[in-house]
Amino acid sequence: MVDIYLKELAKEFKRLTGRKTSAEIIIVGGGSVLLNYDFRMNSVDVDAFNTYDSAIKDAAKIVADKFDLSQQWLNDDFKKTASYSPKLRQYSGYYKTFGNVLEIRTVRREYLIAMKMVSGRKYKNDLSDILGILYYHYKNDDEITYSEIAQAVINLYGDFSRIKDEIVRFVKSAIDNKTFVDGYNLQKKNEQNIKANLIQFEEKYENVLNEDNIDDIINKLSE
Repeated sequence: MVDIYLKELAKEFKRLTGRKTSAEIIIVGGGSVLLNYDFRMNSVDVDAFNTYDSAIKDAAKIVADKFDLSQQWLNDDFKKTASYSPKLRQYSGYYKTFGNVLEIRTVRREYLIAMKMVSGRKYKNDLSDILGILYYHYKNDDEITYSEIAQAVINLYGDFSRIKDEIVRFVKSAIDNKTFVDGYNLQKKNEQNIKANLIQFEEKYENVLNEDNIDDIINKLSE
């Protein structure tokens, strides 16, 4: 479905700017997972950046209205997070060009895993996505090694200071033990349970939960 929205985005962008204007978008995070892999089917929320001008934003709003999507279905909010790196374009790969005006690039493989490791959110899809990506390449005889992931982290962020030790252990264990399928199913269940617990917590304690205390609250809720 994301391809359909991007095709329509290119159409509306061309209509707004003329045939000679072009744009480039780099898609990361969950959007990149949806475009490049087949293990996750989520609602559309596409993290993207670069050449993200007003015409693209206007075209995205038209697409949102046409397909009943969130007005923020295409956004660059992730640039405010720790997983952003100005080097992401350098390590992105060409995906498709739509309407001869909109070039889409995506972050894949070890670089996408590196970003997911920095995010490391237990209540979203970060950890299950890591397992899904590892398994996809493993079953297609394109196994991702930990050394490749570590180099991607260095290339994007310079060091491991943005990544929690428990996330590093999680990734190393997954690669060493090759328990991708069982691990994925278990992780998805854990993520769903954690998300449900957080929703209940927010309903009971409004305006308490934030990025600084969320891990502590998750740990207490799981006790």
